[in-house]
Amino acid sequence: MSEPAAAPEPGADAAPDPPAGASPASELSAAGPGWTRAFWLGLGIVVLIHLVPRVVLGRDSYVTLHDNLDIELVLRALVAQPGRIFSPEAPIPELLGGLPRTSYPTGANLSTLVFLVFSPFVAYVVMELLVRIAAFVGMSLLLRDHVALGSSALPRTLVAMAFAFLPFYSLYGLSIAGQPLVAWALIELWKGRSRPAAFAILALFPFASVFPTAGVFMLAGAGLLYGGALLVQRRWVPLPAAGLAVLVLGYLISDWHLIYAQISHEGFVSHRSAWRQAGSPQLYDFGSALRHSWANFYWGSYHAASLHRPIAVAAGLVTAWWLLHLKTAKRPSLLWLLPVAACASLSIGFNNWGGMVSLWELIPLLKGVNIRFSWLQPLIWFSLLGGVVLYAETVIKQRWLAVGLAAVQMLWCLAEVGGWAGLQPERSVNYARLAGSTKSDITELLTYREFFSTDLFDEIEAAIGAEPGSYRVANVGFHPSIAAFNGLNSVGGYHQNYPLSRKEAFLEVMGGELRKSKKLNDYVVHWGNRLYLTPSEGLRWGLNTRPPQDRRVVKDFDLDLLALKALGADYLLSAYEIQDRDLLAKLELLGTFSGHGSPYTIDVYRIRP
Repeated sequence: MSEPAAAPEPGADAAPDPPAGASPASELSAAGPGWTRAFWLGLGIVVLIHLVPRVVLGRDSYVTLHDNLDIELVLRALVAQPGRIFSPEAPIPELLGGLPRTSYPTGANLSTLVFLVFSPFVAYVVMELLVRIAAFVGMSLLLRDHVALGSSALPRTLVAMAFAFLPFYSLYGLSIAGQPLVAWALIELWKGRSRPAAFAILALFPFASVFPTAGVFMLAGAGLLYGGALLVQRRWVPLPAAGLAVLVLGYLISDWHLIYAQISHEGFVSHRSAWRQAGSPQLYDFGSALRHSWANFYWGSYHAASLHRPIAVAAGLVTAWWLLHLKTAKRPSLLWLLPVAACASLSIGFNNWGGMVSLWELIPLLKGVNIRFSWLQPLIWFSLLGGVVLYAETVIKQRWLAVGLAAVQMLWCLAEVGGWAGLQPERSVNYARLAGSTKSDITELLTYREFFSTDLFDEIEAAIGAEPGSYRVANVGFHPSIAAFNGLNSVGGYHQNYPLSRKEAFLEVMGGELRKSKKLNDYVVHWGNRLYLTPSEGLRWGLNTRPPQDRRVVKDFDLDLLALKALGADYLLSAYEIQDRDLLAKLELLGTFSGHGSPYTIDVYRIRP
């Protein structure tokens, strides 16, 4: 799929072609002593750097909260409870008043199965290590055998380490980190090599990745690239098509619950069907769509961080050298990946362009889909870096330049700089904690233990006194997933797919607050993945940082408690101090709970009949 690389210089420690049918592990071992030393040293460093803070800090380490602890970990922990994981009929009552099993992650996935074997925190650490290992191994194979074939072991290993240091969302499994493995397998099939290993990778990948997020775009991207390669080569190459078919079949099996939901009595009209546009409460004009596209191209994506600015600079340097030597030097082979990365960014910016409204009306299904080819950006940018490193070493013939460019990117990713401002990378925060940092942006972040505050909620559950499954709670000022994780059934929650009727009922509860704030109204009405009891006066109060010692006060909170009771709520748990007299008149305070090392102070009210 890429142009043949230049032959290595005499004496370079390039890897020989692996024997046909060899497994990835045996292929790595076949790469020669230089490769083996660099590979195992790099892998050991990657594992050690991520394992040390988890072992030393344990549950007092920081784990990404946004779109991670507040949803992904809790969903998998709930699914892993007895009798649920492989039962399509098992209802799960803890979030949004109870949802069918088909709304939750599939049980036929690595990121769910580890929660069957380990406690939630340990399961998360296991996934973190597996994701890093797969990222390093996959990128090492892709660079060695295809993208940077002919370069020496050291720069290749540095590039693979840089890729493994990216701030992946570990519970997405191999959705991003495993893409180099898929690329390696498909290119091997294109070249007619390593068929058993390639098909094995493609068969297993769907069971270690998430289809609705990254999987569908990876399939689409691979299909487009394959089609383009066929047009260029003007010959039929069937094996990659068979590989893509294996991927599709794997996703059909692994995500069977999505298919089941469509054919069973548990199918429902999703709240996504009521989105004003795909995945966001905002609509962009053409200029704003371009600006958001450029921001994505410059910064990368939040959930698929690529931290690629040094790569862009390196590509610019190599391109400049080529232009200066245009008559004697060959063109860098992978520069075509730059416009591909730009197109991926355009898919983000124009996903919410107002001009798409007519298309959504024509094809309503598209309104419930986030078109995010940005999930492919880490693979695109790091493949480009591999090509740049190869060019620096074999064409410019400056090995020090290849090593330097790779090392800069590795250090950049290790330091986790250059991403979105709101991104708080786990590794950097935890090493700052180990170093005793007293900076507010470190100390204000909640640890895993603090976020879930299990001991505090055990006390709250004991104070309520009833069987946990016999009542439901509503939450104010903290994530409903915290209550759900601690065994309390909540009427609110954060979910990617739930019945539209549930959202409509919740809008009745929040109607008074939504009328006070257009921003809050757009957020809930036109998006609504999070159904939280949010006071309009507290829109700027974040839930992912340590609450202030002086509790936040809500003076005017217009909730329809009759509608809340109709949702099944019996108790209201508030981390904010409610001073709205009309609301308090309809509530009975059972007690105020704090301590146990928790950052929260929570008032527990019984909702009067």
